[in-house]
Formats: sequence, structure tokens, C-alpha cells
Amino acid sequence: MTQTNYAIDASTGTVTLTAAGAAVVNGGGNLPDFTVTAASTTGQTSSATANVNPADTDTNEH
Repeated sequence: MTQTNYAIDASTGTVTLTAAGAAVVNGGGNLPDFTVTAASTTGQTSSATANVNPADTDTNEH
């Protein structure tokens, strides 16, 4: 993943927001789409790609 707004945990595959991504959201911006490609290197090599369009929901935090 080359997008600086997100990070991926190689062990779990969990995608999280980085400080840069949080700054975009906190500044009222929209997060850009991104593509994740997962590949297996054990046994037969295989891969899968997913296009992600993140949605953010504004909340009123008091």
C-alpha cells in the first residue's frame, strides 16, 4: 500500500488510519480510495486485490 493515510498490519491484514489520515479527516477532508493487494508466498503463489472506498461519518463530539 503506497497511500500515506493508511497502514496495514502484515500479520492480521487490518487497515488502520495513520496520523496523516486522521489529519485529513479532522480537517474536514475526504479520504481517498485505495487498493490493497494480498499475496501468499507459501506453497502455490496466489494473490487477490480489493478496491476500497472509505466512508467517513461526521459526529458531534462534545
